[in-house]
Amino acid sequence: MPREIAKLILLVEDNEDDVDLTLRAFKAQQKTRPFEVAVARDGAEALDFLLGTESTVEDPSAKESTLPSLVLLDINLPKLNGLEVLKLMRADERTKSIPVVMFTTSDDAGDMAISYAAGANSYVRKPVSSKQFAEGTRRTADYWLWLNSSPLSCRWPDSTRQLNAKESLPPPPKSREPSSIAVHWGVRALGKTQGQHLRFQYRNMVEKPRKGRRQADI
Repeated sequence: MPREIAKLILLVEDNEDDVDLTLRAFKAQQKTRPFEVAVARDGAEALDFLLGTESTVEDPSAKESTLPSLVLLDINLPKLNGLEVLKLMRADERTKSIPVVMFTTSDDAGDMAISYAAGANSYVRKPVSSKQFAEGTRRTADYWLWLNSSPLSCRWPDSTRQLNAKESLPPPPKSREPSSIAVHWGVRALGKTQGQHLRFQYRNMVEKPRKGRRQADI
């Protein structure tokens, strides 16, 4: 079974220019905060690294299969797209808790809603300029590797402290679609102020356009 090492980012990206920009941004950051980066160039390679035994991914540790502390996942990938990779990760016990940031050029509201509904922890649009790209990449790593407390670091002293998610959380309204269910849980997790902001964004980006399309159809 894969194990978690100190700090490892799995970058899943097929665009060589974006891979180069990301690795250069990380290289400057690694001088003060050591971590490693593995690169997968399609969805199948990413799943092989995470769940398989014979990985072809550029893994700097190269000793044994490891669990990353963070996955930076593009959406438009060969073989398996990022959304399919995300769904399969969340369906597997070994990878369901790994933080996943959708790192993509897509500004489609549907992609964002589906990503959150499938279990993405964050959705970051790639900046156009190389300077902003590098800064955004560094900030993403800063937050998820050092400010955020990863669920992978949890060590329960006994099984009685593990909560049954199905029993501890009330179900969302049955009438809601998958994307709105993600917002429902997001609002509960973020609290009143940030939750209201998330709900406002969802209504403006998804519900209003959807309502407009339905009226156009009529």
